[in-house]
Amino acid sequence: MRNFIRTILSLSFILTFGYSALSQGAPGVHVVTFKVSAANITVGPNGLYLGGGIIGGADAVQLTDPDGNGVYEGTDTLSGAGGGKFIFLNSPAYSTDWDTKEIIQGLPCSDPNN
Repeated sequence: MRNFIRTILSLSFILTFGYSALSQGAPGVHVVTFKVSAANITVGPNGLYLGGGIIGGADAVQLTDPDGNGVYEGTDTLSGAGGGKFIFLNSPAYSTDWDTKEIIQGLPCSDPNN
């Protein structure tokens, strides 16, 4: 679990740092690929997802591991307006299944109000 959390922290930094540099297409539109290692967790039957905040529901962006290396990834198109928050979810059953979100409470990248 600690490696999963470290990966999340690293990913958050990479995405925050690289977010504005990934422009494609129309001005202010960014195609962002999110990656997370699942090496130290058991992925549930519904798979891993990216959601919440600027992304959408608990099942907004499905993450896949096409090469079987344990790193799941998915791509979303975001506006460049203001940044925002997101979470990883393990096997959500529906778009409001927030009980499956990552546990990062108390970490510097967490939102204490959520």
